[in-house]
Amino acid sequence: MGQDSRLGRRRQGPSPCRARDRPGGCGGEEARGRGVMKRSFVDARIEIMLAACERHGVNLPPFALWREQDYRAAPEAAGRIAEGGLGWNVVEFSPGAFTREGLSVFTLRMGDWRELGKGRGRLYS
Repeated sequence: MGQDSRLGRRRQGPSPCRARDRPGGCGGEEARGRGVMKRSFVDARIEIMLAACERHGVNLPPFALWREQDYRAAPEAAGRIAEGGLGWNVVEFSPGAFTREGLSVFTLRMGDWRELGKGRGRLYS
């Protein structure tokens, strides 16, 4: 039976996979399908990161948990979030090798490179 994740999406089966649970960890073709990360794979990585943040007392901004309908309900804020390059990034540097060469990051703030020429910009990574 499925359960609701913190992201508000329906998840089937047990909690997100753990690398130690099976050969190949959470990555690989079977988890992603046809060389493209599935939404369920990305959601599982985000769930793992949310659990780590909770464990370590890291408070993320409310939009870290926004679902599609939240973005649609707040188009102005959504535009600023997108323009600022903020939010979740789940990257696999080599296809099928997430556990070896993957990265999950939440970008909290990003400077506006267009302001650099005016002496006001600042870039963050």
